[in-house]
Amino acid sequence: MDASAAVMRALAEPLDYPPLAAGIVPGDRVAIAVDGAVPCVASVVRGAVASLREAGVEAADISVVATDAATAERCRAEMNDGVTAGVQFVVHNPADENDLCLVGTM
Repeated sequence: MDASAAVMRALAEPLDYPPLAAGIVPGDRVAIAVDGAVPCVASVVRGAVASLREAGVEAADISVVATDAATAERCRAEMNDGVTAGVQFVVHNPADENDLCLVGTM
């Protein structure tokens, strides 16, 4: 099984936890934080994006946030198809105070 399929399976059938799709509601926006040191990073991200799309998250509401431009480009190149078209790719710059945000619930 390739990394993409393994991620999709893990998100659909996690151990002792509901599937990803059970926690998705219309209008959700999702950020996937990735590091270039992750083995098969582009395939892992592809599997996560495919799982989110199957769960009903719109491609435009998914951002892949990478630690460097090379990782973002590897992921973008891997996901050059109709299923992932519209996904945003962002390089995180922790030194840019205008580009920071808080993740939490309301």
